[in-house]
Amino acid sequence: MTQYFSDVLGQPTDALEVPDLQAVAKNYNVPHTLIMCRLTLAIAVQCDKNKGFIEKIQSLSEANQHHLMKAIEQVQNNSFKLGVHP
Repeated sequence: MTQYFSDVLGQPTDALEVPDLQAVAKNYNVPHTLIMCRLTLAIAVQCDKNKGFIEKIQSLSEANQHHLMKAIEQVQNNSFKLGVHP
């Protein structure tokens, strides 16, 4: 995921939170699962096929849209710390 973020989206990964996938798989680690979900959302709304993902998000309730936008902003804010704007 971080490689896609870097190679395809052209964004640095230095400030990104990186999920510990072993902790997710072995221990059902919720914080690392949430990190993985936030990265997935950020990639989805910035990828070439983002229109479809954004339309699906917009079909959700306003409360759910708000929660998803907060998660996306957390990832994007890490990029802003490096001076990179998605």
